[in-house]
Amino acid sequence: MYKLVFLFLTLLQATPIFSQVKILPDACTLITSPDINALFSTIVKQQEMNAPNNAVCTFRSDDNAVEVMISQRALKDHETAAAFLKHDVDSITMDIANAQPEITYTTIAALEGAGAGTNYMTGIDPLMGPIVRLQFVLDKFLVTFDTKGIPVKTVIEHLPEIYKIISRNSGL
Repeated sequence: MYKLVFLFLTLLQATPIFSQVKILPDACTLITSPDINALFSTIVKQQEMNAPNNAVCTFRSDDNAVEVMISQRALKDHETAAAFLKHDVDSITMDIANAQPEITYTTIAALEGAGAGTNYMTGIDPLMGPIVRLQFVLDKFLVTFDTKGIPVKTVIEHLPEIYKIISRNSGL
């Protein structure tokens, strides 16, 4: 009887109806202000979250000279998220190559040692100064990490660690 019950419970757990839906925690838990402050030797504070499903989190310095934002976008599945990221990269790469005046990014590169398609872009924002964007896919989520007002070289040096922190904190 015990073997039969065990087999039944095993089959129930393997049934898709009982499978766990993967979700990311709130964006503000993927990377925290203490993490950011330690990495960039700055002082930013978490701002009030106002995005649906806590999908965006912004951190700012008191003087607004530095801003860091992390966002997550849930898509249908991993393949859709990867295709979305590839399309974004291809579009920005084309804009950079064609020197489109409205594009604020001037470089794009793969982040070595990270997941497939993981990339970062750099540029200059007319109001905030240096900007860096890190983009990657975790399961079915497109994750974006943006910095404004922090020297590009400083951010690039810490991108592998940022990737690791966000990946670890995601629980995926």
